[in-house]
Amino acid sequence: MIDYSDKIKRSEQDIISLLILSPNSIYFFIENISPRDFKDKRHAIIYRAIQYLFFQKKQLTLFPLPQF
Repeated sequence: MIDYSDKIKRSEQDIISLLILSPNSIYFFIENISPRDFKDKRHAIIYRAIQYLFFQKKQLTLFPLPQF
């Protein structure tokens, strides 16, 4: 039996990464994926936040986190 949970998790991470690194990709995902499509709740929350920024016409800004 194949365990797809790792593949699903990785796919969700890839989608989030793509949205962060290539903001124009949001136009595809906005029409095809909703936060309910994510199995990992954390990924759904991040995706919902990206959607919110998009609809508010605000740009996603990344900032470095300090190393501990």
